[in-house]
Amino acid sequence: SRRVYMVNDINRITYENDKRKNNGVIVAITGPSGAGKTTITRRLFDEAQGQFSRIHTYTTRPPRDKSEAQNQYKFVSEEEYSTLLRKHQFAISAEFCGNKYGITHNDVFGIIDSHRDLLLDTIANPLELKNIFGNRILIIYVTAKTNAILAERIRLRGTAKEELKMRLKTGRAQSENAKYCDYIVINEDIDQTLDTIKRIIAESKKEYIEAGDMVSESVIEFAAFEVIGRGLLPSDEVQI
Repeated sequence: SRRVYMVNDINRITYENDKRKNNGVIVAITGPSGAGKTTITRRLFDEAQGQFSRIHTYTTRPPRDKSEAQNQYKFVSEEEYSTLLRKHQFAISAEFCGNKYGITHNDVFGIIDSHRDLLLDTIANPLELKNIFGNRILIIYVTAKTNAILAERIRLRGTAKEELKMRLKTGRAQSENAKYCDYIVINEDIDQTLDTIKRIIAESKKEYIEAGDMVSESVIEFAAFEVIGRGLLPSDEVQI
């Protein structure tokens, strides 16, 4: 529905719009293992020509390869992680498949308070993210059309059988929180998925500047409640 403003609201709206133009926002890509979150965030970052900043995620899990250690993660021991947690350094902390993941207050607000947009690949609870960052965060849940597709993508990484089971189980639990995300995108083709997400981000940032709300009516067909209402989230059982 179209917003209607009284004439005496114009000065206030102009001031708030100008203020929000200078605000950094957070775009969080979330979803189950095998959804393609890492590939999507990497390509968004590379193709956005400086639009986004990224920060390291602290984690207790070992690196999968040498290049990973140089980019997305900061690998720490359980003791180092616990010390940071005890000192309330983390804005967000979550556990996944027995490993801990966290991002610090200083890293997050150092970006968005300096008028830059932050791109996150996260497993954090979307309700927790909304409680912390309010209307400055856009949460996009990415998944596959079926759980069988998710399982096959995880297998192709060479994941052990027990870890595969654990990741699929965790993914089913994550899908329960999908309704708290702003949008859900089914990743069948990576290029089409990226085009969709870029459109969502562009329209949502415009909506935030104009009205302070990151959910844009012009891309509402991808909104979480629409997707869930049409029953498009994967629900098939996978035999391992």
